[in-house]
Amino acid sequence: MLRDNIVKYIKDHGIKQDYVANGINISANAMSSIMNGKRDISAEEYVAICTLFNVSCDYFVDVQSA
Repeated sequence: MLRDNIVKYIKDHGIKQDYVANGINISANAMSSIMNGKRDISAEEYVAICTLFNVSCDYFVDVQSA
């Protein structure tokens, strides 16, 4: 669910995967794997994503799935 909320946010806001990957200091392949559910997001990556998007760390936990 957490990954799904992050993926939805990225897609809804038209954010490029490369931008996120660069912003959180991971490879484009690692970001693609996260987006496709083939790799889990580490705690450090999650905090970096929240920082990059300027949201609190509970933002993606509290988002209601549509």
